[in-house]
Amino acid sequence: ATGDVNIAGGSGSTGCTVTNSNGNLTCAGNITGASTGTQGYWTRSGTTLWPSTNTDNVTTLGSVGIGTTSPGGTLSVVSSNVSGLTTSSALNLSANSLTTGTGLYAASSTLSSGKLVDLQVSGTAAAASQTALNILTAGANGTAAITTYGAQISNTHTNATSGTNVALYLNASGATTANYGLIVNAGNVGIGTTNPTAELHLAGTTPQITIGDAGAEDTSVIFDGNAQDYHVGLDDTNDTFEIGLGSTLGTTPYLNITSTGLVGIGTTNPTAELHLAGTTPQITIGDAG
Repeated sequence: ATGDVNIAGGSGSTGCTVTNSNGNLTCAGNITGASTGTQGYWTRSGTTLWPSTNTDNVTTLGSVGIGTTSPGGTLSVVSSNVSGLTTSSALNLSANSLTTGTGLYAASSTLSSGKLVDLQVSGTAAAASQTALNILTAGANGTAAITTYGAQISNTHTNATSGTNVALYLNASGATTANYGLIVNAGNVGIGTTNPTAELHLAGTTPQITIGDAGAEDTSVIFDGNAQDYHVGLDDTNDTFEIGLGSTLGTTPYLNITSTGLVGIGTTNPTAELHLAGTTPQITIGDAG
């Protein structure tokens, strides 16, 4: 035959046409086969469909939708977990056979704004707890003398002009009881060192901690004890450095140092280099030995 071939009937409403110029088969309806078994390049069992040769690649220049007929991106996965089962997953990636390399890789050399990866949990369906991102590294180490990381975050962006790099930005707000920007449940925190020896370890050429933002506010460090608490800090109202009892500046001050270097014990307003005040102020020299 030199022209198109029309096949009437079939499972469609008008049938199929084989186009002579390119050999394409076009059907107005569906092409059906056995519910199980192999049809051409595909094999089906129940509701599962896969390439007959399991090493074949399935490619497309369009968008792929899983759980949706209207994909909003190159790959759209929409969960049908309407019952809210905690064991259900909209996207499940298993790389158990992977020994080297990367299990999930996302990269862009052209992104000028926006986000490379965007994870969001929204709505009012939160129950006892809700987690937007959970990262876990577990299992026995194959080699004893190694270091494993739960997460690594780096920002080494080179700015053409002046700019600022932020490796990690945290924000917690909106809760009525408390908002915690960061909780370290266990382990030491090292800033400027990869081998912290205390709960908070600062290292560097001139390590320091800055408390305050140059605003009109009191700043302090609280020593939380069992029977008594003590504080050390800046009383911005009096412009003095204070050491005292309790967790609030100005409540029970013991020692105050003014901006001019005057030291007051028992007074927040010393008038001499060393000013003692109280009911019976005195200085004891010696230990009765």
